[in-house]
Amino acid sequence: MPSRARKRKPIRLFIADSHTLFREGLRRLIDASYADVVVVGEASNGREAVREVSRVRPDILILDLVLSELNGIEVLQRIAPLGLQTLILTANMKEEDMKRAVQLKASAILPKQSPFEELIRCIRLLDAGKTWTSNVAAAPSETPTEPSPLSTQQVRVHITRREREIIGTIAAGCSNKEIARRLLISETTVKHYIQRIFDKTGTSNRVELLYFAIQNRLVDHTSGESPVDSGPALGGAETA
Repeated sequence: MPSRARKRKPIRLFIADSHTLFREGLRRLIDASYADVVVVGEASNGREAVREVSRVRPDILILDLVLSELNGIEVLQRIAPLGLQTLILTANMKEEDMKRAVQLKASAILPKQSPFEELIRCIRLLDAGKTWTSNVAAAPSETPTEPSPLSTQQVRVHITRREREIIGTIAAGCSNKEIARRLLISETTVKHYIQRIFDKTGTSNRVELLYFAIQNRLVDHTSGESPVDSGPALGGAETA
């Protein structure tokens, strides 16, 4: 009787990022999209990251360098004995921090504005024992010095009230069908709104939009709700 192929264990991720909404949004996207990747833990600060990573022992740590209590570089130093694969996922990175991260054997460095599919591809390559760091580490010196549309600087775009509602539901992890049901509109209309929001914000997927929304205060940092009643922002809001 032929033996059954052993089912491969999923890649176990741990996310350390100060933005609760970003962590939760990334987890929801991964959980909803990929069966071979699973998030096994999260941390909002560096000290918690060191403690929980040491306990959980994930396959790959996704680490932002901007953390409280211990920054990302200090986290790398403290977890070095564990020999974990570490993927630096950050919005802005100083050249000296990038060099230090490479010295501390960070496995890969990706900007937060990278496409979601590129993040998953990087995770899979690292899990397969392949390298990514050398290609990514050179990128910051080749990129323009002007701030990216997804940098921590706020970007002025005109977002309507309805678009803010859509962004709020995306931040809450809703699917297109759930958004349509919540807002009493069709899925086709939802897709139209999302594409229009992508075009306005210069984003191309939900992860990029989530980070853009956090940086530009289009969603509440802690609750995930879109602050539609808090008055105009980023050029004002109109009723759609």
